[in-house]
Amino acid sequence: MDLLVALIRNGACCVKDLKLGLGLGSILHDPSYTAKYYQFPGPYLDQTTPLEVIISLAQLYAAISLSVAGFKMLSSKGVFRLMRLNRVADLFQTARRERQERQERQEKKKKEEQEVKESKPDTTADTCKATDISDTADELIHKSLSHEANNALRNSWEGMALFVTGVGFFWFSALYPYHANQLDRRPASLHARSHCDADCTPLLLILYAE
Repeated sequence: MDLLVALIRNGACCVKDLKLGLGLGSILHDPSYTAKYYQFPGPYLDQTTPLEVIISLAQLYAAISLSVAGFKMLSSKGVFRLMRLNRVADLFQTARRERQERQERQEKKKKEEQEVKESKPDTTADTCKATDISDTADELIHKSLSHEANNALRNSWEGMALFVTGVGFFWFSALYPYHANQLDRRPASLHARSHCDADCTPLLLILYAE
């Protein structure tokens, strides 16, 4: 759906910029055809053509879809996911610290038993194996948490870029007459376009990293 709307939007913009069909009596460039369905207030908006309405609606769809997608990615797959991973990491560190304290108590108890019996127990090898297994499990869990945290951080940056880009599209979805010299929209349009281009920088960096 997004690709279809983008195709319609870009095609309509090309028709408008190249003035295709302007001298053939096309209804796309006729403001009076728009007035048959809705009368915009003057002195400028009443010159809105059907082609500009199509562009505006397509830009509005892009603004809403990008904003919603960016907000969802930023919240559910980004910030909230980082918060959950932070809680899991805290629980993991607490469990690891308790296990280390328990092992220290067991070693201390075995040392006291060794002093009493004056002999080394036969379970030393088994204890070493259990410790190695615990260290391997800790390493795997740590790598998994780091990988998930990196993905959540990437989703946060990507969601933020999409959301801000979608907000910038609201200016492009505004209805205005392109041909009205009295309504100079170029400075604001350049700012909005520069804003959207800057927001695409994190997305390009993510694509380059992948």
